[in-house]
Amino acid sequence: MPIADTEFLYASALLRAKEGQGIARERFERMADAQSLEEICRLLGECGVVPVTDGEGGRFDLDRTLAAVWQDAAALVRRLSPVEGLFDYLLYPYDANDLKACLKTAAAGEGEPEGMFFSCGTVPPADVRNAVKTKDFSAFPPAMKKAAETAAEDFARTGDPQSVDIPIDRACFADMLASTEREPFLHSLIRLRIDLYHIRCTARTIRMGEALPAPEAYLKRFFVPGGNIPTEELAQACGGGLPALAEVLSRHGERALAAAVENGTPETLERACDDRLTAELKKTKYQPFGAAVLAAYAGAAETAAKNIRIVCTMKASGLPADLIRERLRDCYV
Repeated sequence: MPIADTEFLYASALLRAKEGQGIARERFERMADAQSLEEICRLLGECGVVPVTDGEGGRFDLDRTLAAVWQDAAALVRRLSPVEGLFDYLLYPYDANDLKACLKTAAAGEGEPEGMFFSCGTVPPADVRNAVKTKDFSAFPPAMKKAAETAAEDFARTGDPQSVDIPIDRACFADMLASTEREPFLHSLIRLRIDLYHIRCTARTIRMGEALPAPEAYLKRFFVPGGNIPTEELAQACGGGLPALAEVLSRHGERALAAAVENGTPETLERACDDRLTAELKKTKYQPFGAAVLAAYAGAAETAAKNIRIVCTMKASGLPADLIRERLRDCYV
């Protein structure tokens, strides 16, 4: 039975009130024009983001700052949700990352995957290590548990990292779909994420060109069930290159993504995929209550973290403000 929107009355009211504290695009553009890291940190502080320092000389720690932005938002959404576990899907990709890293390093005899763990999954890093060591993956959601039980053996036998990556990614999407099946908007959001994953995989396969003897067969390894765009159409587009992929996307109403594909650069497509998710979340902007309000709050925080990273890394590289503005993702607020 679907979950009634009225169950989210309190959570929605609280998060709608906090939405105004989000970072609008105009703020990020001001950061792009900033003359120093100190000025960027000041602007972040004005937006409610507390810059984290490394404790050794008070140097700005970008990774920990971004982690705090995202983790605080995800934790708040999960805490406010009246339905336990409904928003665990937000953290499943981090579980998948940690599991893949630990499985591959353990099978290769490389010890601990230091610096590769996220600390915001549903399974703490220490428990991930223990799961791989004991081969007891019961702490993970069902599909990832099942995939992990064979992935390490497959990697040890083949030496192919994709023997870990592909089944764990597929399982991650399956768990995300399963955990949201009672909430239509969240479920549709995961289906969209699957489409975007497929589109990126297809574009990457096409760009690899003659390096692949059988591109269509190669691409099909990455497909997962649950998307809206038929995977058969995406596979067939391999033979026609990026224009064929753009035609498929246009036919399914994804004109902005089609234009990004035709542009031909991976960065343009990545930005278009992120903006497509934001556009979907923006459809809920005037919905007074419901699970969609919580999803939008989490999505806005994820986009804010990406934009902070874009500004800080590009400024550190000495790139011009105009180029930084071009790379910024669309904002929910």
